[in-house]
Amino acid sequence: MLHDCLKLWYNCCMKSKPNVGRKAVDIVSRLFILFAIFVVAVIAFAYFHPKHPTVKLPTAPVHTVAPTQSPDVYGLFTLTNQERVKAGLPELVLDDSLNKSAADKCADMVAKNYWAHNAPDGTTPWVFIQKYIPIYVHEGENLEYSNSTDSAIMLAWMNSTEHRDNILDKHYVGVGFAVCHSTAYINRGPQYIIVQHFIER
Repeated sequence: MLHDCLKLWYNCCMKSKPNVGRKAVDIVSRLFILFAIFVVAVIAFAYFHPKHPTVKLPTAPVHTVAPTQSPDVYGLFTLTNQERVKAGLPELVLDDSLNKSAADKCADMVAKNYWAHNAPDGTTPWVFIQKYIPIYVHEGENLEYSNSTDSAIMLAWMNSTEHRDNILDKHYVGVGFAVCHSTAYINRGPQYIIVQHFIER
């Protein structure tokens, strides 16, 4: 088709301008052919050259990074006592009954998908503690949901007045921990929920 167009153009040019030298017409024809080749090459490159996909950068909302490692109960226990020692307070004892009450509370939070000290049905944290320790003087609870390290969790607690007061309460003698996992916690994606229970007997 391109050859036919060039032939038609050449014949028209020669008939309409008989005085134009053949050499000049040949030069123009060659330039036209080179231009046509260049256009075809550009089109072919654009068609066959692989296109780079559009990359959509993910956002980084708080508490939605997929967890790579669960918080460690003994790590949190060690960090809790380190903070108490720095404040001149005696270390807490890791209480198995409080580990169980914390585990029950943690499971309840995952099952009912809530983030609060009291459950949606009004159940208080102390119900879980009283199940294993019916008689005590004083109790406390710290909560966190996170995909962070033990140190980051403890730092968050120590930067909160209420959580820090529990950790550094001079009356507490026992502490318990629980860590549980939810694949879609309160619309924040996969999360670890951490429960810390304190008691003064």
